[in-house]
Amino acid sequence: MKRKRITPLQRARQAASRVNALQAVASYGRKIGTKRAASVKAALSELRRRGVPPGQWAAEVQYTEPWMQPLLTDLYRTAGMLSATEVANRLLSRKEEPTDIFARAILAWTQDHLGERISLMTDTVNEWLRQTLATIYAGEAVISVAGVPTVVAASTLGVEALTKLMYQQTLAQYDTIRKWQVRRIVQTETMHAMNISGLTAADALGIDYEKTWSIAGINTRETHEAVDGITIGKGELFSVGGWPMERPMDERYGAPAGEVINCSCTLIFLPRGNGIDEI
Repeated sequence: MKRKRITPLQRARQAASRVNALQAVASYGRKIGTKRAASVKAALSELRRRGVPPGQWAAEVQYTEPWMQPLLTDLYRTAGMLSATEVANRLLSRKEEPTDIFARAILAWTQDHLGERISLMTDTVNEWLRQTLATIYAGEAVISVAGVPTVVAASTLGVEALTKLMYQQTLAQYDTIRKWQVRRIVQTETMHAMNISGLTAADALGIDYEKTWSIAGINTRETHEAVDGITIGKGELFSVGGWPMERPMDERYGAPAGEVINCSCTLIFLPRGNGIDEI
């Protein structure tokens, strides 16, 4: 393991790659946001349709997002092909056209691993819904008593009034966090796609290479800043905050969410023996 100097040009290229990838997948954020809002509404509407008592909504709510797998598969392919092609260009020092080899490798990864990532996303929404519904039910409501606004325990309302309250307040509260959630998903999954695809492309070329960890320099975690410039060989692992990682956002060896979510780090690939200075 060694630390190499990352040049301003290399930093600029990595930044441009991130920007290009995020711009290429911008439409997916809008699609995910729209579909998530509809799916939250559908989960609450299903509780109303079934006539579930409001006091049981928190226990019985079931949010699903079957549309997420095809959407994120397309996102991975879009961002991943950009990254794979750029890595191939730099390792081979010539312009390469996107190849079916890269596309098939990206698709195979999504088929093997994306379902697990989506399950975690869905679980997060379900947990938020359970907590929010329980809080609303245990909270207070304002009603009119003889024309005077009066605060009462929400649980004392009639079934129809309480159902309406929980439905409307949950949708209103979700609307306040929807954009933030979607932005985090798109950024995290885009960077994940870039790092996976870049490594896949480098391996597919069949040449020996070195990979250098490169931070974005924006809200960088201390543990990631500590490995900036660290350079290792093909197949070797970085140590990030004490966790082994083959690439940024690598969760396979136990790295916690705090080392992964919203990470903007990338890898710089160069043929072994490239002559770049060590520091």
